[in-house]
Amino acid sequence: MESGRPYAFVLLPQRPEFAEFYEDVIRPSLEDVGYEVEQAVQAFDDREQLRAAIMSIYRARLVVADITVMNSQLYYELGLAQGLLKPMIVMTRQIERLPPAFQGARILEYTLHYKRVNELRARLRELARQCLTGTIEHSNPVLEIVGQLGAPPSYAELPAPAPVAD
Repeated sequence: MESGRPYAFVLLPQRPEFAEFYEDVIRPSLEDVGYEVEQAVQAFDDREQLRAAIMSIYRARLVVADITVMNSQLYYELGLAQGLLKPMIVMTRQIERLPPAFQGARILEYTLHYKRVNELRARLRELARQCLTGTIEHSNPVLEIVGQLGAPPSYAELPAPAPVAD
């Protein structure tokens, strides 16, 4: 998938109903803005699939994660995206059911009610555009903290860790 367009990687719960949501809402919304879009594989069956997921997150200009239904693989991929300092759009249908670690984070709450789906598509397109222009309000707490330090999101320029006492 090398098209020259910005690349978005999508992390979804491992449930069939999210495949339709991806095809009908997420992928077309991001493609409308100009992204090349790929969804994460459903499970890491071997080390090569894990490597592929890490490389996809690494090269992504934007990571979109739906955390409505969490599982260990989704948590792992979300952590990778945060650690790699990726701009993210984190979304859920049930914000009140999120773990405390997500409280206070910028999360897009949505509904699939037929009257509201077009609003969701428009919001996704706007957030994706903001990512391209560098004006997105990130949902990546690591990127937010690094930004507060005044350090650009580059490994070479991050502050060195404090020495460990013997």
